[in-house]
Amino acid sequence: MSTPGFSIFAPMEMLAQSPRTSPSQIFFVVGLLISAAVVLGLVILLVRRRMLGAESSTADQAGLMDQLRHLRDSGEITPEEFDAARKSMVSRMTKDTPKPPKASSE
Repeated sequence: MSTPGFSIFAPMEMLAQSPRTSPSQIFFVVGLLISAAVVLGLVILLVRRRMLGAESSTADQAGLMDQLRHLRDSGEITPEEFDAARKSMVSRMTKDTPKPPKASSE
């Protein structure tokens, strides 16, 4: 079964058609398939991390606000320091968020 052009199974077809296949050829093809699986797995992990990273950063910032409130309530930071940190976090969070369009007064 040979098709014109590139086939993903071309190395395996070569091995199947040859009357005597050496062990080094088999190891090469198996190594090639394992390498392809590892690279594909890494790509999937990177894409998944990037997709889930956006969601977790918002959750991390919410947890940071809880920690800041706890520090303020326990007296470890002053209310002024809490307000400065809160304003800084809000400005960072809203910087990435698009602003709603203003209503025209016509």
